Amino acid sequence: MLFCQTDNSHQAFKCCVDEKGLEFCYQCETFPCQRLAEWAKESTAYTQALNRLRQMKEELP
Repeated sequence: MLFCQTDNSHQAFKCCVDEKGLEFCYQCETFPCQRLAEWAKESTAYTQALNRLRQMKEELP
């Protein structure tokens, strides 16, 4: 399971997942939003997570 489904402590995730009713952040029309991009700069793990979300979006049919 990806972080955006389980980690509700970040406002970027609440924006897409909770408020917009999405399953993954990449489903948002503004992905990657500024909040998510700034969050990804906080650590290598966050950057890798954002890259996984980008890859998931690219693999959509």
